[in-house]
Amino acid sequence: MRFALPLAFIVVLAACAPAVTRFDPAEGTRVFSLTIDGQAVPSAGGAFTYRSEPFDLDVTLRRDRLDIDLVNNTAATMRLIPDRSAIVLPDGSSSNVVTGTVSWTTRNDPQPTIVIPETAKASEVLLARSLLGFSSYSGLFIEPMFSWPLSSRVTIRLVLALEVEGSEREVTLVFEGTPPPQPNP
Repeated sequence: MRFALPLAFIVVLAACAPAVTRFDPAEGTRVFSLTIDGQAVPSAGGAFTYRSEPFDLDVTLRRDRLDIDLVNNTAATMRLIPDRSAIVLPDGSSSNVVTGTVSWTTRNDPQPTIVIPETAKASEVLLARSLLGFSSYSGLFIEPMFSWPLSSRVTIRLVLALEVEGSEREVTLVFEGTPPPQPNP
């Protein structure tokens, strides 16, 4: 009997808790579109896939990060330069990019350039440094870039600084999220 009251309290508390809708990248590709340098990018299985002469790019949008696979299609070394890359969040604020190897103590340190040899691939996790936080209880945490499910139009920009065949260029990825239509009652 002494466990009945605490158990009943836990059941009632769980029933009153707000429903959390988990973000699935496959659902994200149905709600978000992606353009790279103004060109529409198709999606498949939760990732957006961009093919070009100098590089191929597979991008998975998550609520708190971007997973990228960057393939160098050139006969020269390619470099991704996180310190000259940025993420523009839905509220219009711009944040420096950090990679998934960052810790709370190294978040403000210069990020190493990612070197991609000819015909090789680099897989990276890119984060907005401004969304990193620290709690003595849970340690490093990452705030989400957007609320889910979407209730309004959302735009996220990722500007990648790449050095391709000896010249630097910026590649701009624009994610546009539109809430799904609500069913008529």
